[in-house]
Amino acid sequence: MSSGKLEHKDENGKLRYNFHVSQKESFAYASKISTKQEKTIYHIVLSEVVLNQRYRRADCTSSNLAKEFGLNTSNISAVLRKRFGKTLPELVNECRIKDAITILQDKRFDKTSAAQVGLTVGFGNRQTFYASFYKFLGVSPALYRKLYAQGDAPILNSIMASKTE
Repeated sequence: MSSGKLEHKDENGKLRYNFHVSQKESFAYASKISTKQEKTIYHIVLSEVVLNQRYRRADCTSSNLAKEFGLNTSNISAVLRKRFGKTLPELVNECRIKDAITILQDKRFDKTSAAQVGLTVGFGNRQTFYASFYKFLGVSPALYRKLYAQGDAPILNSIMASKTE
């Protein structure tokens, strides 16, 4: 099994996404997908879901991607499990949380409530956003924003390092 990191920086050079990309060999269904088709699905998910921020939309599902791009939902799921080691909903939530972190760190959005940040990045309601954020980082969005504003970089760095490995 081999693995690597997928990183994307914004126009200011700030790291936006940092995903662990895995190459797992144990997915029987994935072995039935051609290399060309696997690469196509991978690039569609990467460009549409991650880079074009489709994760912000409520209709970001395997079935909608399959319909739009003429793919099979099982193939999408198999490629995601093989390449990212997660399902589409897990990938979508990770993108949303990382996007929320970027917004919570941005002083221009200091007056935007944490709940509104959650809605902006695609969560359907406050409770789902808070639960997902806490599960991902171990702190609430409000506490994260407060720690970041206070410059508690060592605390935040240790939280982020433990969750993104």
